[in-house]
Amino acid sequence: MTKRRKRPGRKAIAITSAPLDAVPVVGSWLEAHPTVAYGKLVPVLSLDIRARPDIDELITAHIDGPMFDVDVQWAERPGQPFSAVVLLLRFRRPVDCAITLDLPTFNQIGLIDQILMAGALHLKRAEAPQKGILVMLPEAQFKHEWTERLINQRCEAGRMSRQQAIAEITAWREARDLRLPPNEGFDPPPPDAE
Repeated sequence: MTKRRKRPGRKAIAITSAPLDAVPVVGSWLEAHPTVAYGKLVPVLSLDIRARPDIDELITAHIDGPMFDVDVQWAERPGQPFSAVVLLLRFRRPVDCAITLDLPTFNQIGLIDQILMAGALHLKRAEAPQKGILVMLPEAQFKHEWTERLINQRCEAGRMSRQQAIAEITAWREARDLRLPPNEGFDPPPPDAE
């Protein structure tokens, strides 16, 4: 009888250089819509794409609806463990385009966590944020690695036990797991409803 070897899961890779320079993230917020990601709060990144006409073309060519035709890789810069997370996105259609996003953990932990928990991300132009693309992210091994890092970070920073750190992170995630009920959007009240 031969033993089956387990295949290792995909982990965050260390990168020495990104395929392209990181696209500057100039703002972020959360949005929810009942038909997107089961009504979860989805992070929105406002990007400065003035130097990247290919991203502008991708957003312009995008037909409303989620983008599933994208390769996703979570990574880190070498020598900087848990100081910055890099999200590499490679779009094939409607425009061939690669986007590298540097997300520093010192001020983006909640954003990174919400991207992983929602499994989705909105990318919008900083100059014209009314149109963007919704990127559906596949379940990643990095999600589990990220959770473990958060637990360890909370244990070290807060001088708490592992169980306390897990409880704190769980409570934090539950507080952000607000969802819109199906078919109930952000419709404004009629003008005569005053």
